[in-house]
Amino acid sequence: MRFGRAAALMAVLYMRTVVRRRGSWIVGLMALAVVALFGWAVLKASDDAARLEVYRGFLIIGPLGFLVQFCGLLYGVAAVSEDRDGGTAAYIFSRPLPRSAIFLGRFAAAAFSVALVTSLVHLAVALLARFPGGFAVFLQVEIPILAGALCYTALFMLLSTVVRKPVIIGMLWLVVWELLVAQVPWRIKLLTVKYHLLSLANGLVPGGADAGRSGPAALFEVLEESPTDAGIVVSVLTVLAVALAWARYRRLEP
Repeated sequence: MRFGRAAALMAVLYMRTVVRRRGSWIVGLMALAVVALFGWAVLKASDDAARLEVYRGFLIIGPLGFLVQFCGLLYGVAAVSEDRDGGTAAYIFSRPLPRSAIFLGRFAAAAFSVALVTSLVHLAVALLARFPGGFAVFLQVEIPILAGALCYTALFMLLSTVVRKPVIIGMLWLVVWELLVAQVPWRIKLLTVKYHLLSLANGLVPGGADAGRSGPAALFEVLEESPTDAGIVVSVLTVLAVALAWARYRRLEP
């Protein structure tokens, strides 16, 4: 079977066995909660400046704050553990399919699922915010959102090839490191993925740190990294994570 067809079949299999499972209801509920919370907030905002302030807070708390991380955990881990723990890996790996096509198909489907959820939430709130230049800003901020989807999916696929209980370890990493450490005003935050994603978004949202000084948007005040540097860091980390995940996956036993 050709590589492209094999990868496509693995992506379809992933969508059928993972995205349609019960765990996706958790993602859906989280997404609806974020849209409801910030949708109400932007509708209550009195002017463009207030709506922009809410939008910036939304980016920190919503898609870049926790949604892309937890979606990456759920779908990234499942790209490896679903077949291994469910017993289907023994069947898939014994078929005349390139192991690289299996890996690429499942990685692409997982990253697409994460990107789709976070982008839809982002679109819903951006449409409600209705500040000047909102559509252009939406397209620009999609860059860190899509970058985050790729990066976290790769990281959690890598984690799944290293440990047997990746969900527990991944949850601890997200809560303790990505969600808490990323907010402290110390340079240790440079070691988190979230910090670099927020730095990238900070350079794309109008007004920079001057757009807001209170609430969640005040976090942008401690972001000192340029968007270019942040983009390079996230890109390099994603490539390394994919390469290491593939190196582990190619030797993975069912």
